[in-house]
Amino acid sequence: MSRNKDLIKLVDNEVLSAMVKKIFYQMNPYLNEHTLRLMVGSLADALGYGGTKLVSQATGISPPTITSGRRELNGLLNQSAYAYSKDANAEETVTAPPVDRIRRSGGGRKSSVTSDERIRSALFDLIYPKTYEDPDTHEKRCDLSARQLARELQSKGFQISHTCVGMILKEFGYTTYVKKPTNSK
Repeated sequence: MSRNKDLIKLVDNEVLSAMVKKIFYQMNPYLNEHTLRLMVGSLADALGYGGTKLVSQATGISPPTITSGRRELNGLLNQSAYAYSKDANAEETVTAPPVDRIRRSGGGRKSSVTSDERIRSALFDLIYPKTYEDPDTHEKRCDLSARQLARELQSKGFQISHTCVGMILKEFGYTTYVKKPTNSK
């Protein structure tokens, strides 16, 4: 990708900044994370030296994100495979995620449910005494709600939400639904 290093010197920075803002705010509603990075990377690359700083100031996007977009764009143009590599003799390159993904796989915080087996054990200890089988559906049921169970686990020092408790109960084959008593005469 060739850079026009003189563009930023030929045109007033305020004019360039206004142009970048207009392009950014017109296109932003139609972009996902990946295409946004590519767009701001492309704008910065087209501006040349100082382009990353100008695009960052105009859009509010961090310079590392813009630099990442430039690298991804260069990787796509070089037809490189989806990967992150840093070769001792080569420049650090970051290429785009696969077409069916926005982010590369493996990112994000690991779920506490998968990383801490003690949670499952503590939850089972809580629900076992409160378990019964529904005579109509033959499902295993627990008298406590997912929220109540989550509060109990939190009081024991675990960081877990009622949503995660519900997922674990489902894996165990339980349901927390309790039939409400009816007032029949």
